[in-house]
Order: sequence, then structure tokens, then C-alpha cells
Amino acid sequence: MSEPASSQPPKASRSITFVVLYLIGTAIAVATLMLLPSSSEKTVAYSEFRRMVREGQVAEVVVEEHRIRGTAKADGHAFETTRIDDPHLLEELDAHGVKSSGAVESGWMTGLLQWLVPLFAIVLLWSFVLGRANPARGAMSFERSRAKIYFEDDVKVTCADVAGIDEATEELREVVEGAEVRALV
Repeated sequence: MSEPASSQPPKASRSITFVVLYLIGTAIAVATLMLLPSSSEKTVAYSEFRRMVREGQVAEVVVEEHRIRGTAKADGHAFETTRIDDPHLLEELDAHGVKSSGAVESGWMTGLLQWLVPLFAIVLLWSFVLGRANPARGAMSFERSRAKIYFEDDVKVTCADVAGIDEATEELREVVEGAEVRALV
């Protein structure tokens, strides 16, 4: 017994769905990686940062609300330090020829997206995998069981049902006789 053609999507449709979901997943992964802070920055103490500025080792800095990110002149490696309220910092940066700019740190929305986007991707992948496991019912379909319940009165077993098996026939007779004895008591 084959299922109707309308209940099973064609293979081409499944392939297109898979490609679209793959592209969405890739875009989500790339966006998440772009939003994450880079780990290549070396963290230095604020006093070390000030010493590097005085010795002319800093090429440029980006001053944010809570941190200062910069690059060294010699090897171009990136570093960061925690910003301390220092009213003379900009004057010292200008005096030593350090190129400086300001930036707004990412707010709570970026942090929220960093958590929700991967969570959404996991839920989407989970529902896709479960949908492929049972395409007729879908991932989140909670239906009643199609199992049938038979009452004891509906089940009729006779010796003809187990014909040819002598031991089974004998056991069935013993069960029937035992049931008749219990019914009499």
C-alpha cells in the first residue's frame, strides 16, 4: 500500500529546502562571528599602555566607554586595556603623535542578538531534523495514538487459529479449562 503522492514532497523540493536552510545557517554563523569581539587583542595594564604611549610605541588608539583598543607601531599587533578616567590622556596622545578616535561600544541589543541568533539556529535545525525523521507528522505535532484498543470480549481465539501446532493447541485447551474452573468457583 503506497501513500498518496501529495503527502510526500518531491525530492527537488526537499533539496531546495535543505539548501535554503544551509544558507540561512551559514549567514547566521558568519553574522555571529562578526559580532563576537576579536580574541587576537593582547590585554595590557593601563600603566603599560601609558608607558608605550610615552615611548612612542603606539600607532593609533580607539577610545571606547570602558576600554581602549590600539595597535603598536613596531609589529602592528593589537592590544586593549581597561579605560581609566584620565583627563590628560588625549593631550598625551596628541603630544606623542598617536592617531586617536572614539567609538561607541555595542549595547545590550548586540549582546541579545549574540544569544538569540544561535538559539534560533539550533531550534530551526532541531525542527528540521525532527521533521525529516517523521515527515508525515512534522516536528511539533502531538496527535493521539492510532493504536486500537481491543476489549477482552472482542478477542476470539479458537483451536483452528493455532492448527498444526499440537503443543499450542494443548496449552490453549488448558487455559480454557482453567478459565471455566475459575468461572465456576
